[in-house]
Amino acid sequence: MTVDEAYDRCTAITRAEARNFYFGFILLPRERRRGIHALYAFSRLCDDSVDGAEGAEEKAAAVRARRHDVERAYTGAVPADDPVLVALADAIRRFGIPRGPMDALVDGVEMDLHTDRYPDWPSLKRYCDRVAGAVGVLSLHVFGFRDPAAVGHAEDLGVAMQVVNIMRDVQEDAQRGRIYLPADDMAAHGVDEADVLGDRMTPGVAALMQQQADRAR
Repeated sequence: MTVDEAYDRCTAITRAEARNFYFGFILLPRERRRGIHALYAFSRLCDDSVDGAEGAEEKAAAVRARRHDVERAYTGAVPADDPVLVALADAIRRFGIPRGPMDALVDGVEMDLHTDRYPDWPSLKRYCDRVAGAVGVLSLHVFGFRDPAAVGHAEDLGVAMQVVNIMRDVQEDAQRGRIYLPADDMAAHGVDEADVLGDRMTPGVAALMQQQADRAR
């Protein structure tokens, strides 16, 4: 598989799985756009490792495989027939993408194997830092930047977008047995797990959502 073929496959994955994301970056220069598609395709692979119907052991094995994928992508030892890794390895080399945020992304995905409740915002933010703040930094290197302060802004933007995702996906996450809303925030607004799991729009739930929106903003 050529590098161009690998990138084309990542572009197809991005367009099929996240059309708003695909069109959001369509005006980037071709090289950078393809780099973003490679990052998305690998991030999608990470998410799918823990969000499917497989059992706990299978999901844990999938996360270990993603860690091995990261190692191979950074050492250049990627299978020639794996389009996501071929494209990812090229993007890493082309844009100087650091490994730390990539490892953090897998760390965050792994948290979904053993954590489905968060007592407070600091504990939830650690998760958001890994699954979203890290992606912001990875993306920033593809976009290109000169000011070192951009790294912190990219992390913040990633976390803010993750909070919005949490708000959007409350019911979908609840169906997987996960609640990403901080428990202390829920208690402060008189919201219990039954309200969240039952998708009840009570005044307390509305106030809780407003608090999360304010946090994201």
